[in-house]
Amino acid sequence: MWLDERTLVLAQAPATGQIIFVSQVKMINSNEAFTCVIVDEAFFGAARTGTINGIRYPVAIRPDNAEEMKNLGLDELLQRTGIGELSEQQDEANGDLVIGDEIIVIRNALVLAQRPKRLLSVISKIREKFGFSRLIYLPGISDPYLLPVLVYAGVSIFDLTYAILEGRTGLRYGPLGKIRTENDASAENVTFVNRILSDLCESISNGTLRDLVEKVTISSKSVEFIRLLDFVYHDLQEESFPRRTPSILANSLQSLSRPDITRYRDYVSKTYIRPGTAEILLLLPCSARKPYSTSRTHRRLISALGNLRKYLHEVIVTSPVGLVPRDLERAYPPAFYDIPVIGQWYDEEKTMIIRMIKSYLSRNRYSNIVAFVPEDLEFIVPALPEGSVYLTWEKGSEEEFQDLKETISGIAADQHRPKRDYLREEITSVCTYSYGQWIEPYISKCKIFSRYDRYIMLENGQSAIVYDPETGRATIGRGSAEWFLKKGKFLVEIDDFRPTSNIYPVGIVSVTEDVRPGDDVVVHCKGELRGVGTAKMPRSAMLTLKKGVAVKMRN
Repeated sequence: MWLDERTLVLAQAPATGQIIFVSQVKMINSNEAFTCVIVDEAFFGAARTGTINGIRYPVAIRPDNAEEMKNLGLDELLQRTGIGELSEQQDEANGDLVIGDEIIVIRNALVLAQRPKRLLSVISKIREKFGFSRLIYLPGISDPYLLPVLVYAGVSIFDLTYAILEGRTGLRYGPLGKIRTENDASAENVTFVNRILSDLCESISNGTLRDLVEKVTISSKSVEFIRLLDFVYHDLQEESFPRRTPSILANSLQSLSRPDITRYRDYVSKTYIRPGTAEILLLLPCSARKPYSTSRTHRRLISALGNLRKYLHEVIVTSPVGLVPRDLERAYPPAFYDIPVIGQWYDEEKTMIIRMIKSYLSRNRYSNIVAFVPEDLEFIVPALPEGSVYLTWEKGSEEEFQDLKETISGIAADQHRPKRDYLREEITSVCTYSYGQWIEPYISKCKIFSRYDRYIMLENGQSAIVYDPETGRATIGRGSAEWFLKKGKFLVEIDDFRPTSNIYPVGIVSVTEDVRPGDDVVVHCKGELRGVGTAKMPRSAMLTLKKGVAVKMRN
C-alpha cells in the first residue's frame, strides 16, 4: 500500500476569485495491511450514520491530516489516478469518480456543486448502481448551510478545506449565515461544521433529519437541492424514506413535497375507498389539536350532530396532507403533523387541495356533499360537483352547528338507515392504508378483541393484526403472516437459519419492492414462515450491505 505525506495548499483563482485547493503528494512505501470497516447504525432515506474504522460519519476531514486519510483508506484510493488534477476522462454529466471498495470520491464535486442538478445527477447514478455499498465523498465541500441537504441526498464524507480558507480570509460561520470579521476564524469554522455534522448524525438516528434539512434554508442553493430531490428524484428518495417519523414540523412550503406526505396524498387521491355505508360527504376544517376529534371544536361538532353522523363520511381539509377521512385521522401522517395556522393559504396549497378533491371525488361517489368550512377555505367550492351545499363555519357557534344539523337532517330524510361500526371502519382503513387494499377481505373476517388500550384482530383465535389508536399503527401478528406470504407483500427472504433478535444483510436473499424503513415485514425462507419483524434500513441497503441491523425481529 502507498501512503503519503501531504501539504494542503489553499489558494484563490486570480481571474474568478473562486476558492481552489491542491494537495501536493509525497509517496511513501508501506507494507501495512489495511482493512476498512464500515458499520452503519441508522438510516434516514439516503442518509446514513455509523462509523468507518472508528470515525463517525457523516464527517468532515482535513486532507492535510495524513493519519485521518489513512484511517479512512483515502490515501491509496485517491492515488490511483493522482491528486490535485481532474482525470483526462472527466465528464461533468457523470462525475470525475474514483471508485473504491468502500468509498466513492466525486473529485470534481466543487465544480458540480455550482449546478446542483448536475451534482445530484451524479449522486443518483451512484446510488442506482451501487446502492448503499459505498460511502460518497465530496472533496472541497464543507459549506455548513449545504451539508444538511447533501447528507440527506446520501453524502457521508466532506472535507474542511473550504471552511479553513474562508476562515483565514475573515469569514466566520454562524447560525444565521456568514459574518465578515477581521480575525482568523478558521478554527471557529471547523468547530461550527463539526457541530452541524454532529447534529446531523443525531437527527438521522432519531428520525428528524427532514425537519432539520427544511430548517437550514439560509443558502438558496440548499433550497434548490431539496426541491430537485423532492421533484426530479422523488421516486429514488421515496423508496428509501421511512414510513413514519416522530413528527412533522410543516413550517415551510418544502413540507408539501416530503416523500411521506406525498405518499399519503397519493394514496388518498388514487387508492383510498370510503366506507360503503356513508352516502353523505361532510367536508370540515382541521384543528390545531390532533387527532381532530379530540379538539374542542370537533368534539362540539360531533356532539351537535349526534346520531346523524351515521349518514356521514367526515373528511377534513388541511395542509400539507390535503384530505383526511375521519377513519384515517389517527394514522401517520394526519395525527403527527404541526403547521402554523393563520387563516391564509399559499397558492401551492390551494392547488394541491383542489387537485386532490377532484381526484378523490372521481373515484368516491356520494349522494350528497356538504362543505362546512370557514371563509378561508371557500376556494374549494368550485372543485365540488354541482348541487353541493356550502355552509360557513365562522365562529363555531351553536347557531352554525344547528344550521348544519338541520341541513343534514333534511338530506338524510331520504337516506336508508345504515348500520355503522366506526371502530371496524377505522381499523380497516388504517390496515388498507398501511398494507394495501388486498388486505380488506382478510380483515373483514376477523373478530375484534379489546385489550387494555389496543385492539386485536383475531382469526381462528390467533392474533392477526394489533391496532394501537395512540400511534395509529396496525402491526402484523403471526396469525396474519400467511396472508402476506400468499400475496407476496412486505416480505424479507432469508437464508436457511432461525432468526432470533436481529437479521443482518448478509443473511438476506430478497426483499419485496414495497418495503420501506419502519415497515412491519414477514420473514421467510423459501416460503416457510420464520417470523415477523421491523425493517430497520432501506431495501437497497438490505441487498447491498453486509453489516448493520436490517430487520429487528418481534416474533
